Amino acid sequence: MKTKLLNPKTMRSRSTFVLTLPLLTSAALLALPACKKSNSNPSTSSNASASATINGTATQFTYAKGFELKGQQIGVAGYTVSNGDTIYYSVSAPDSANVNAAYAIDVNANVQYWDKAHSFDYDSWFAYSSTHGSVTLTSWDKSGKTVAGTFSGVIYSSVGLGNWSNDSLVITNGKFSGSYISQ
Repeated sequence: MKTKLLNPKTMRSRSTFVLTLPLLTSAALLALPACKKSNSNPSTSSNASASATINGTATQFTYAKGFELKGQQIGVAGYTVSNGDTIYYSVSAPDSANVNAAYAIDVNANVQYWDKAHSFDYDSWFAYSSTHGSVTLTSWDKSGKTVAGTFSGVIYSSVGLGNWSNDSLVITNGKFSGSYISQ
């Protein structure tokens, strides 16, 4: 088993972001349009996109919003509806990230995937000792506020916080892009 050493500064930043991420993700998701197939109003369309192959199934997320939490993270959050259930996701990299550099999805970058009822929640930060993979920003225009990137890896269930499960998701071919808002 691999041991990861953390320094107090990293842990403070991580804990601040872990506490802030749900608020940021909620704000981004509240700004997303209602889930209606007949909704073609361009003013409510998503400003970002995301897709990935999850456990062998290609997934195109229906709605996405880019975000930047200044001094902490940049990424995309959103949701899709699958078999009548709303599935949420969030992918982020450090706000200090360099383009084309891979950031480990442990204490640096994050990939999260959960459902509305919280019957499942896979989170690279809460199960970071088992998680492996990366997030890479492929472009980032800070003045134009656009970002694009890729992600892949294995993330583990965090349901029960403290009772880490061996239940995992294998994510390949993950991509995200779009404009973002600064928080």
